Amino acid sequence: MTLGYLRRSGLNVAVMGRDGALRYIGEQASRTTEPHARVGQAWWTLWPKDNWPALRNAVTRAGLGDVVTLMIEPVGAVTLTPVRNASGLIQQILAVHQAQAAAG
Repeated sequence: MTLGYLRRSGLNVAVMGRDGALRYIGEQASRTTEPHARVGQAWWTLWPKDNWPALRNAVTRAGLGDVVTLMIEPVGAVTLTPVRNASGLIQQILAVHQAQAAAG
C-alpha cells in the first residue's frame, strides 16, 4: 500500500500510528470529517464525541493486531486494519470508512 494509491483510490481513508495519531487523511475523508483534521491529531476526535470510547478501544485492538469494524450511527461503518512492516511488526493502522447509504 502506498500513499499514492490511497490518494487516487477515492476511498475514505486515514492512516494513523498505533497510538491513533493521524499520519495521513485522504481527500475524501477530509471532506466528510472534522474540517480542521491535522497530522498528529487523535483520529477518534474526527468523529462525534459519544463514539470516542469505542473508537479508542478499536485503535488499541488494531494496534495489537485485530481487524476491527464498527458501525458509527448515523455515518456508517469504519474498519481499522493493522499495517505490518517487512518484519511483521505493526507500524500503523489503516482506517477505511464506508458511508451509510441515505434512506429513502
